[in-house]
Amino acid sequence: MAKRINTDITILGGGMAGLAQALAFSRLGLSCVVIDREPHEKVLTAGFDGRTTAVAHGMKNMLDNLGVWEAMANDAEPILDIEVSDGESPFKLEFDHQKVGNEPLGYIVENHVIRKALIEKIRHQKNITCLTPAIAESITRDEKSITVTTANGQSVQAKLLVGADGRRSFV
Repeated sequence: MAKRINTDITILGGGMAGLAQALAFSRLGLSCVVIDREPHEKVLTAGFDGRTTAVAHGMKNMLDNLGVWEAMANDAEPILDIEVSDGESPFKLEFDHQKVGNEPLGYIVENHVIRKALIEKIRHQKNITCLTPAIAESITRDEKSITVTTANGQSVQAKLLVGADGRRSFV
């Protein structure tokens, strides 16, 4: 039988949101276990997720504070202007970064680039453990803790459970 891991926070979901949360909690000195069904080797390939993400300026600052922006900066394309229109309507909204300052409004970054930067940073954190591939099978709680048990019998007991496992969240 697999041993029980005790941690401050369990994060169910090792995508971009879950990994960023783990780094943020880690910076506060909290221990985290991230449980995700996909192995890191798979999610680090460009073919896993061909989408891109628009990273707003504030999110860029957060990623910078977490120590991951530098690893993705060369692959980030700045958003300098935005034009919003609705079909055939003659009306549109225009945003120009120069009207609010010299910084871009945000950046476009491929998802695999963001994941790579987050995973590389997490690999150097002593208080973050990633269980991948792992599938959450049950969640139980008592007055003081919450326990997630995976399909292979691993259990993780924590004071807080964060659901970062997508729109069909198990949490």
